[in-house]
Amino acid sequence: MNKYFILFLALVGFTCMTSCSESNEDDNEFDDWQNRNEAYFEGIYSKASAAISAGDAKWKIIRVYSKVGHVTAKHTDDIVVEVLSEGEGKQCPIYSDSVRVHYQGRLMPTETHTDGYLFDQSWTGNYNSATMVPAKFAVSGLVDGFTTALMQMHEGDRWRVYIPYQLGYGTQASGSIPAYSSSLPIHRSLPRRSSTCSGVPLRVRVRQAFWRSGSMASRTMRLPVLALSF
Repeated sequence: MNKYFILFLALVGFTCMTSCSESNEDDNEFDDWQNRNEAYFEGIYSKASAAISAGDAKWKIIRVYSKVGHVTAKHTDDIVVEVLSEGEGKQCPIYSDSVRVHYQGRLMPTETHTDGYLFDQSWTGNYNSATMVPAKFAVSGLVDGFTTALMQMHEGDRWRVYIPYQLGYGTQASGSIPAYSSSLPIHRSLPRRSSTCSGVPLRVRVRQAFWRSGSMASRTMRLPVLALSF
């Protein structure tokens, strides 16, 4: 009986040490998280700016919908987009629309998660647009960075979107997402109802959507965790 008692204590001790070790690793994973995220996004922003200046159409820098037309703005008022593939759609959603979208949400890369910690996605298994079922969102019900991206996407587009924490979940933690987290969403938008965005400035389309919906703050949905990449 004593033998089993000692074995039980050893097992509890081992479990405790493992748990403590994992906790320490998690703490180290997000050390200086705000500064690291700010530096990471600034690096992506610089990379995109250089690519755009060189004529690379695969990169875009897009001002958040709420600040389009502002003369003074910071880099963190923008999202950075890497176009992975272009769809054949000619329309894009407006603020009052709902869309069906495949998305994947990751944090910035770390030593443990070299592709970024995956905190949410709309599919299971491998990415296969023929079998995946898209999630449905109100464009107006997402974090500002995601909303901005959707209002510029066409049906069938697949983008990697880099969103600064100021346009994501900000300075507060959300579920498994630490505060000050930038995100890397990859998503393919499948709008069910939309209006053409060609030649119509984003600020005008937002204003039209506000008039149509009758409210400037009618947010109806919220991503559970910068649940997009995204």
